Amino acid sequence: MAKKPADSRGKKTCPKCETVTGVRSKICPKCGHEFPVKSKPTKSKPTDLAAALELLKDLQAFSKESGGLDSAIEWIDSVDKLAQACGGLDELRTALKTASEL
Repeated sequence: MAKKPADSRGKKTCPKCETVTGVRSKICPKCGHEFPVKSKPTKSKPTDLAAALELLKDLQAFSKESGGLDSAIEWIDSVDKLAQACGGLDELRTALKTASEL
């Protein structure tokens, strides 16, 4: 198959082997080169200062109640691992509700 330059719309050329492929290809079909993926810019949400301050107060209280910052971080890490094992926070929440109804 003859190599053609990627001069037409919807095509790109692999920089490694010069194979022409579709513009949406993530991997070159010939040599396996991984094309860089452009990430879409994320829109930042405006921060509600009052809500942020309230959250900080809650985190400070939680840290004190759980025996200090290290203990609070340990507890949060444990919850995170549990959520991952359940398939996410929503699934963990559902499992906890179900368990509390038993």
